[in-house]
Amino acid sequence: MGPGSGIDRPRSRGSHRSGDHTERAVVDRDRTGRVSTADGGAIVPDADRFVIAVAVDGEVLFAGPSMPGVIGVGREAVTGDDLLEYVHPNDRDGVADALSAVATDRTVTHRIRHANGGFVWVESVVDEKLAPEFGGRVVTARRVDVDRAFPERFRQFLEYGTDLVTVVDGDGRVRYESPSVEEVLGYEQGSTVGRSPLGYVHPDDRERVTERFYHALSDPDAAPTLEYRYRTADGDWVWLESQTRSP
Repeated sequence: MGPGSGIDRPRSRGSHRSGDHTERAVVDRDRTGRVSTADGGAIVPDADRFVIAVAVDGEVLFAGPSMPGVIGVGREAVTGDDLLEYVHPNDRDGVADALSAVATDRTVTHRIRHANGGFVWVESVVDEKLAPEFGGRVVTARRVDVDRAFPERFRQFLEYGTDLVTVVDGDGRVRYESPSVEEVLGYEQGSTVGRSPLGYVHPDDRERVTERFYHALSDPDAAPTLEYRYRTADGDWVWLESQTRSP
């Protein structure tokens, strides 16, 4: 991403007024759940998401107070850094595209480095318009590799059970996959988050599986058991038996 022209923006602490350190942005949620900015007030923390303002060249101009709780990195430590330095190398192109002035899709699912040295999966939504108070774009990042609504007992089952468990959203995209995905299919846990599992189903089985899969998502009483071939990380095909159910 090249630096923009004609944008007068602060360099390191762009979220504060000179002299009084008063934050100039507030996070509001409208009826659609979209996060937007407005002058005045303080940013309200959220347990599984954070808000940052990013310049057109990738510099982090402001980081919201929820960031440490999501990725373990202090907001002051990130401010002034290049956001892409925190993004997994394999995902940087997608994030850079979403931040660019000519992006056609401003929602991207990617890995971001955690303070523990690993990576967590987030879905980042980049505001279409530049935020004049920052001179950059506001990005809302929501962690998607952990469903915080799971009861702790259920979470322990997912983490330590031997069966492969995948949780999808209403659009059929993966929100969570249990650690056993590494042993069963060879994929790194979290590597398929944000994608549709149907893309990994053998072409000869896909139409049949797709029909019953979406039927199960729309009908809580349906819980079909399916047998089909699924692509492994090595490119081989293995037979799986799975049951799909909607809560």
